[in-house]
Amino acid sequence: TSSHILANMNTNTYYLMPIDHDPFSIGEIERVIPTAETQQEIWLSCAIGGRDANCSYNESISLMLEGVLDTAVLERALYDIIQRHEALRYTFSANGRQIHVTERILTKFHYEDISTKATVAQEQYLTDFGNQDARKPFDLGNGPLFRMALFKLAVDRHLLKLTAHHIVCDGWSLGTILEELSEIYRSILSGGQPTLPKAIPMAQYNREMELYATSEDYQQTLSYWLHKFKVIPEPLLVPTDRPRPKERTYQSRRDDFVLDPTLVQGIQQLGAANGLSLVNTLLICFEIYLSRLTGQSDIVIGLPT
Repeated sequence: TSSHILANMNTNTYYLMPIDHDPFSIGEIERVIPTAETQQEIWLSCAIGGRDANCSYNESISLMLEGVLDTAVLERALYDIIQRHEALRYTFSANGRQIHVTERILTKFHYEDISTKATVAQEQYLTDFGNQDARKPFDLGNGPLFRMALFKLAVDRHLLKLTAHHIVCDGWSLGTILEELSEIYRSILSGGQPTLPKAIPMAQYNREMELYATSEDYQQTLSYWLHKFKVIPEPLLVPTDRPRPKERTYQSRRDDFVLDPTLVQGIQQLGAANGLSLVNTLLICFEIYLSRLTGQSDIVIGLPT
């Protein structure tokens, strides 16, 4: 009987462990789609590497806006973009194999008026905010995976900062967001409709890739690369000023160098004469440099594309 079952259940002892995942926090789910293989790689890296790995996938862009700005219209335009592109409303299942497309927008518009601060204080404040933003991980399970912040520096000067996790966004995506933001903002101000192409959801790409993985073309491509890297080249023995740590870390530094315009033009002409882009020309120069530095001729370089 049901009472007998309840009695037996009450005599058992259960030990429950809390997990950092609330399936109800994201609200209603519009639909569930498969996670692409490349997204699974990023998800797994974050799961294994923890906070440092997660933060290493933060992508950010800052835009200085000069002139009269309607902050309410800008906020509305940003929300329109989030609604337009479902990838900015993604969260991932606990095992990373499924993507949940949330109906409501999880991202909050962060606005601060720091116009009363001195210029030096403003710069320091923005630097500190940027550092904190870079060290703030995204919650892949609960979202949001896109952040936006606007700072008022003066009546006619604002700084817009957009940050997203690489599992849903890349450099090309950020460029698209900025182009559409400009178009939607202008159209709202003029009372018209934005002229934008139909947004192709990432779900369509994911499903196409899922089908492609079962095709003969995919098997041929897979076989080609497995054969290509059947023999893995020896690690590059580059002399360094300090030993590498035994365990991989995500500590890094970025150095920026400005090249003389005449030098850049010469490199472009050299590449163009051989049918190469500037990026590939620089990459070949770097490979030659590494070869002469190490004495090795078989060099493999990974380049984000």
